[in-house]
Amino acid sequence: MDELEERYPQFPGLNLSFEVREAFIQHSGRRDTLECAEFIESGAPLLEAQIADVADSIAYDTHDTDDALGLGFITLDELTRVEFWTRATERVRDHTPGLSGGPLRVAVVRELLAWQVADLLDETANRLTAANVKSISDVRTTKEPLVGFTPEVRKLKAGLERFLHERVYKHHRVLRMTANGKRILQSAVRGVREIAGTAAGKAPAPLDRGRRADRPAPARLGDRRTHAARLFGARRRRLPRRHDRPVRPTRIPAAVFTVY
Repeated sequence: MDELEERYPQFPGLNLSFEVREAFIQHSGRRDTLECAEFIESGAPLLEAQIADVADSIAYDTHDTDDALGLGFITLDELTRVEFWTRATERVRDHTPGLSGGPLRVAVVRELLAWQVADLLDETANRLTAANVKSISDVRTTKEPLVGFTPEVRKLKAGLERFLHERVYKHHRVLRMTANGKRILQSAVRGVREIAGTAAGKAPAPLDRGRRADRPAPARLGDRRTHAARLFGARRRRLPRRHDRPVRPTRIPAAVFTVY
């Protein structure tokens, strides 16, 4: 964020406030890096940064579960082993009985979101009251996070996250797509470096040591079909040409020929 763009002649990077830049560092959890040096003495993260961090967790856990169901990585039967999902399902059936399949899945996902948000609001309000927070200085000097969940919901979320790591994030299709995506990005970066080196009069950089001579060269970024097939493991099939399609006679309504 400090160096990616040159939008202003006075300084590099984006025109971001100190607090926003600090929030990026706090969220990354890498406080021992050189980029974090100017933020070390700031104290605890601001409430806005803590809220964004927790909201990110809510979105990831809930929508990753929903996406995994939609992609067929997991099933509703498998989720019955996750306490958070089963208890949210019981809540849905209490106020909307008779749901099953897709409608039940949508309702449970919405219940998970609502449950976490309501718990977060109540627990955060209790923590702010207990810590007697009146100013930004009070926020900065706290030792524990002021924004968070109750112990019960933290435990339920931990169980859901364990399930996602075991059954979704380590799924062979996810790992394959991640590896192929990384290879495509590495190929793109290597191509950009070669172009930059050629423009500067330098020899092209050698290939990575991990690249085998018998491995086919990656397709160009414009070849979308090839990349889609590599990412998702789909076989390339020839699309029907116009002359392959059967010719159907055009039916003209009789009313067109009616003479008035």
